Amino acid sequence: MAHTWCKKVGLMGGALGYTYEGSCAPDCTDVSNGFKTWDPKSCTRYYMCQDGVASAVPLECPEGEVYNNLIQSCNIGPGCSSDFPHCVPDCQYECAGEHSSAHRRECIKYIICSPSGTVVEETCTSPNPYWDGTKCQEDKSKCCDPCLVFCIEKDTKIANPYDCTQYYYCNDDESFPGDEELFSCPTGQYFDPYEQECSTDSSCPQLC
Repeated sequence: MAHTWCKKVGLMGGALGYTYEGSCAPDCTDVSNGFKTWDPKSCTRYYMCQDGVASAVPLECPEGEVYNNLIQSCNIGPGCSSDFPHCVPDCQYECAGEHSSAHRRECIKYIICSPSGTVVEETCTSPNPYWDGTKCQEDKSKCCDPCLVFCIEKDTKIANPYDCTQYYYCNDDESFPGDEELFSCPTGQYFDPYEQECSTDSSCPQLC
C-alpha cells in the first residue's frame, strides 16, 4: 500500500505544546472556500475549507458511505478509494515488531523495540538532543505529540494517553482507533503499554 507521509501542516500538539510534523492534518492549501478535503485519518470523514484552514472538526459521511474527494461528496462504497491519502504518522509510541518509538513523556528519549517484546530506552545527546519520530535532531519544535494515538498492528492494545485506566484494541493495521475500540481496565488497575495489559503494578502518568 502506498502512503502519503503527512508533513504539510504543523499543529500545536498535546499538553506539552509542541509543534510537530507527521500530524496527518487535513490539507486546505491552495483551494477555494467551501472546498471539501479528506480526513487523512478516515475515508468516512471530510473537512470543510475556509481561507486555507480546515474546519475545527471533521464531518461524517452517512453510514455505509465513504468520502470521494474527486466528486466532493460521500458515496456508497465497500472501502476507501485507491487515491485516499492514507496517512501513517512519523511519530509512533507503541512497540510492535522491530523499530524505534517515541517516548511519551520526554522528547529527548526514544524506545528501541524488538520482535521478542524487549524494550530499551535510549537518550538523544547533543548536538541532536530531540527525537522527531525517526531520528535524533536539533529542532525542539519537531518533538512528537504525546497525545497521538495510532495502531501499528492489528490485534494489539495501545494506551489511551488521556486516561491511564483505558486502552484501545486495534482492529486494523496502520489505523487511527475510534471510540468503539476503547476499553476500560478493571477497577483499581492501570494499563501497562509495554506489557499490553491492565495491572495493579502499572503507574498512571497524566500525559494529555
